[in-house]
Amino acid sequence: MDKTLIPNAKNEELKSLLVKVRPAFVAHLEHAKQIQGSLGKKQ
Repeated sequence: MDKTLIPNAKNEELKSLLVKVRPAFVAHLEHAKQIQGSLGKKQ
């Protein structure tokens, strides 16, 4: 998101929206990584 989507967004409205939702996206990604890690430990 930081290296591709936001820098390459040509439409300013889209770019603004991506920047706005970025914190939720990052939090969601971190949570998914935690779940993935805990699943790997239980097997």
